[in-house]
This record gives sequence, C-alpha cells and structure tokens, in this order.
Amino acid sequence: MSLHDIVDALARRAAVRDQAVQLSDPESAADAALPAEGYFSVRLSEMRLTDERRWLNEITPAVFVIGEYDYNGTRVRKPCFVSNELLGSFAPGIDPGKLRVNFANTLLIGPTPYAGGDVELFVGLFQTATEERLTAMFGMFEKLFGKFGGPVAAGIALANELLPGVLKCLGTSDIRCLLADRRPIGEQSLPTNFYLAYLRGERGRTVDTATLRVHDRQLVRMAGGAPVPVEDVDFCLIQIQCRPTRNDYTSLPFHKLWLEVMRQTGANNHPAAQAGMLECAQQILVSPDLTESHKLALIGLYQAKLLATRTALAGIGDVAVTRAGTQLTGTGMRQRVKDAGGFNAGKLVEKMDDITRLSVELGDGDLEEEALGRLLAGASGGASARDTQALLQTLTLGSIAQ
Repeated sequence: MSLHDIVDALARRAAVRDQAVQLSDPESAADAALPAEGYFSVRLSEMRLTDERRWLNEITPAVFVIGEYDYNGTRVRKPCFVSNELLGSFAPGIDPGKLRVNFANTLLIGPTPYAGGDVELFVGLFQTATEERLTAMFGMFEKLFGKFGGPVAAGIALANELLPGVLKCLGTSDIRCLLADRRPIGEQSLPTNFYLAYLRGERGRTVDTATLRVHDRQLVRMAGGAPVPVEDVDFCLIQIQCRPTRNDYTSLPFHKLWLEVMRQTGANNHPAAQAGMLECAQQILVSPDLTESHKLALIGLYQAKLLATRTALAGIGDVAVTRAGTQLTGTGMRQRVKDAGGFNAGKLVEKMDDITRLSVELGDGDLEEEALGRLLAGASGGASARDTQALLQTLTLGSIAQ
C-alpha cells in the first residue's frame, strides 16, 4: 500500500473540502542559507476542533503523521500518532478521553540527517467518539507508534508491517477522517524551515487563507495588525525544521560506550579506554543518525577529550601514570603515528596534531549536550572517504601501546 493509495482512500471519506497552506516561520531568517548537510524534523504545533463542547464530552481528536524518506541506505516510513490517550501514562486514574488537551510543539519525526531523495509527509486529522473501545484503539495506536522524535526506532520494519492494518482501522465508519494530505516537503533537497497549516472548511466552502500567519507557534489571523486565534475551522499546524546540528547527541547509542571509555580513564585503565575509543569511533562511523561531517568531527572531539582527561589526571598526585598511559598521551600517540605511518605519515601526524590542539582547548570542561552542539556547529560539508580513512588510521596507529 503506497502513501498515495492511503491518502486517496482516506481523503474520499472527508465530506468537505480540505486545504493545506504553507506559511513562513517567523523565527527563521528569510534569507538564511541551507547548510551543506543538515538534520530535519517535524513537529505538531497545534491541533484544534471547532466544536469544543463536543470535543470535551463526546469526541476525541487525533493526528496521524507518516514521514517517508531515505535513511540508512533504504526508504523508510516513520509513523506517529497523537491523541489524548498519550496522557494515560502521565495521569493515572484520569480518563484521557474526557480531557481537552492542546498538544503544543510535539516532536514527531527527527532530527534525522537528510540522505538524499524526496522527503514526503502524510498528515491526517481524525476524530472518534469517546467510547471505551474506540479510545482504547487510539491508545493501541500510540503504543505502536508513540515513539516520537530521536533516532529512527529499530522496530521501523515492524511498524511498516502494521501500518496497513492501522490505516484500515482509521478508514472505518467509527473513526471520521476530517482531512488527509500527502506532499513532498523536500524535493530532492533538504527541507527548509516553514509551517504547514492543514485546514478543514465548512461543507462546500473554501477557507480564507489570505490573513493566516504563525505567531508564537500558533495559527492566527491578522486583524487590524493584531494576531487573532483561528477558531472557526478544524485544523492542525505542522512545523518543518532544518538545523545544521542535532540537540540529542548524548542520547545516541554510541555515547553510552563513550561514557564507559571515560570511566576506564578515570580508573587509570588507559589501554582499555583507548580500545573502547576505537570501538566507539567505529560505532559513530556506521551511525545513520549523523551527517558524514559530524561523524568525523565527533570522533575527533571524543578522542581530544580523552587526551585532555588523561593530561588532567596525570597532574593529580595520587593518580599513577603507567607506561601505557604515558604512551597514550597526545605526544606518545603522535610519535607512534609518525613511526608507523609510512609514506603517509606527514598527513596522519597533522591529524594527530589537530586532535592534540583540540584537547588543549577543551581542557577539563564537561563535554555535555550543549558543548557538543556548539563544537559541531562549524563542521559541515567537508567530509570525504579519504578523510575518514586517514582519521581511523591515525587513531589506530596511535592507540597501539608497545
């Protein structure tokens, strides 16, 4: 079942005309250049039904989003489902179906690196009666697809298998499709920063979109120069973001190994720590959640921080520096690279010198999320297979303690 077939099947159920209008992001500079490499994400900024009395007592709204894009060498579909049932785990004992909730700025997809091809988005706005079996069905959907932004889940293949069945449920008479739309948000390119407002007008009428704007991440109409909330149509507001960096490096799988490397270093077990660093570098290189430039930059940062920590520990009187530990300082690693680098030694030594200089800059400060984002902000669009090979060769040669 293709996304095109899904939209056709669901859109035919809508009894009124729906629209999707692209709106500029007021927080993004109009002339901002796209990075050579970057990460895109999709957020649900707002969803609203006009009949608030029925919303509270009789109906439950939901938004179903499917992103389709290239990831880890293949085409994937990332489904996300948002309804009041999401609150069940946060408010035990309260019937989520009876709550009127505004899901503001909810991360659905990403951040994920753009890997080529089209980035396509399906958005459906649904409602169902607040009957136990129907709201339980929404709860089941959220358990299946409720893992929102961050690295693409390992269970993406299972999600794809279940997707046709879920969409069939969403197409039943018990669950009303208010609007459905599929469109590319990046045509053979990295998506830009903008909003998509999906609007369901009254029967047979087109929504007036001329004065629609986004203000404080909410859909408004401008009246007399002032923003006025949109309350006369059913709608959902989706935000598309493009950023040169992620904001969740420390949540990626290889960071756990990096923390173990630092623990081994603190225990003065430098050879084991350096071996762990090489394994960490391999995990980073095969990670589909990083751009190529960030892979190399992050490996360099981790190795530099490791050297900075060893230097700091060597200055503490009650910490013994073993022979292997001395060899695994920046100076010791540089000498080994020089001795074993052969005809390519000059270039490899340069890379080791860059890492050593960075270790001095890092000092004893913490390498936490904010620092990682700041340090990686300038690394974009310069990576190559030759750079990758040289960096790995440098770290491997420098890590062999004799």
